[in-house]
Amino acid sequence: MRKNHFKILSSEIKKEIKTLKHLVNEINDFFDVNKGTDYELVENFHKLRVYGSILHDFYTGIEKIFRKIAIEMDEELPIGLSWHSELLERMNLSIDDVRIQVIEKDLKTKLYEYLRFRHVFRNVYGFDLKWEKMEYLIIDLGKIFNEFESSIEIFLNFIQKLD
Repeated sequence: MRKNHFKILSSEIKKEIKTLKHLVNEINDFFDVNKGTDYELVENFHKLRVYGSILHDFYTGIEKIFRKIAIEMDEELPIGLSWHSELLERMNLSIDDVRIQVIEKDLKTKLYEYLRFRHVFRNVYGFDLKWEKMEYLIIDLGKIFNEFESSIEIFLNFIQKLD
């Protein structure tokens, strides 16, 4: 293992957490400006594209953290067509003599919805996005981020003791 291995991993994770926090603030600001315009949101695919892009980036940032952990601690990434969901599943595992679980089962289930949305976002045209399928993800984003950040703090405390 490299010198300062876990300090480097911790710094990289903290950097991603700052980026995620920025995305949460960005979506909250955009949501506040557009409050009460549900009809317009249903009809305005430009705004849906903005929301979709931020939701996409949010899960991508979470997955970057998971990838770093899988590479640096588990020493491998899942492979195959379903590697994204396998990576999420793995983060719920505690691995003997390697690491504690990164997230609880309840949070894993919630994050899976963001993973599913990201898949949809990558595979449909922006004008096919549906407000009713995104709304709860947008509204819950701050809460989900806070849960994720708390889980990551526990994980960072664990790896701090390893270096």
